[in-house]
Amino acid sequence: KTELWRLRYPRYSGVKEKFEALLREAKLPPDVHLQPPPYFEGEKFSLTMTFKTVDDLAEKLKILERNNVDVFQKMIDLA
Repeated sequence: KTELWRLRYPRYSGVKEKFEALLREAKLPPDVHLQPPPYFEGEKFSLTMTFKTVDDLAEKLKILERNNVDVFQKMIDLA
């Protein structure tokens, strides 16, 4: 099925692969999820996370800020 999508929608498949590579590069914690706009047609991304304590939230926010600004900008440029 993936190969058929790649043949039918080469631009979408290429952008999706680049986004997934950037997502791996971001090294987000397992309970932080970043969703691109549907079919990468739009400007709004969605970020969801779960946390148990204020300290847990603060740690996740630090991870997002610390090393991902460049990666997030590359993701935004894909859309």
